[in-house]
Amino acid sequence: MASRGKRARTAGESGSQATPTIISRHLWPKREGQQIAPQVYWESTPREEVPKHACTHREISDEWDEYDTLFYNAWIDVEIRPTRFIDNAAIRRMKIQGDVQLALENIGLGTLCTKHYELYPDLVRQFMATVQVYYSGTYPKAQEGTLTFFIRGVRYRISIPELCTIFGFATHPTGITLDGNVTTDIQTYWSRFAEGRYSSRGSMQTDIRHPVLRILCQI
Repeated sequence: MASRGKRARTAGESGSQATPTIISRHLWPKREGQQIAPQVYWESTPREEVPKHACTHREISDEWDEYDTLFYNAWIDVEIRPTRFIDNAAIRRMKIQGDVQLALENIGLGTLCTKHYELYPDLVRQFMATVQVYYSGTYPKAQEGTLTFFIRGVRYRISIPELCTIFGFATHPTGITLDGNVTTDIQTYWSRFAEGRYSSRGSMQTDIRHPVLRILCQI
C-alpha cells in the first residue's frame, strides 16, 4: 500500500504535486541498459505508484510520459531470461510431436509453447514497463480489449482478438466437459495416466506416466 503524504516532485520544485509530464524529446536510439533521465523526482517506489488512481487511470497518449520512465528504469536491473519452450526435436524423436501439438491446440494454447523466438531483453523491458490494457465497453470483455505498449518510443496497439490470432489462441469461449464419473471416482480417472493414489496435496508431476501429459504439465 502506498504511504500517505508521498508524492512526486518536478525537477527544480520543492514539495509540489506533479502531474507526470509528457516527454517530447526523442529517447531512442540509446545504449542498452542506460536509464532514462527522469523529469520528476519520485518519493514513492514504482511498486507503490502502480496501484494509484493517477497511474491506472491516466490518459493513454502517443507520447512517452514520466510513469513510463519510472517503470522502465525499474526494469533496467531485471535479468530477462528466455521462456521455456518445448524441445521440438526431442518430442519428434519420442514420436509424440503430433500428439503434443494436438493437445495444445485443443487446450487453446496455439503455438505459444512450441514456436521459438529470438530474445531481445531491452525490448522486453520496454514492453513490460509500458504495457496497458483498455476496453471499449463499460465492462471488461476480452473481445473488446486492446493491448498497448511502447517500443523505442513509439506506441503500438493491438486488439486482444488479433493477439490471440497471432499465437493461435482460441478466439471464442470454449467449454470442457469431463466424464461424470471423474468427480465420484477420481482415483480411477487418475490411474488412466498416472501412478499411485491421487492426492490434491501430495501428487506430483513425476507420478504422471503419460509422456504427453507430463510435458504439458511441465510447461
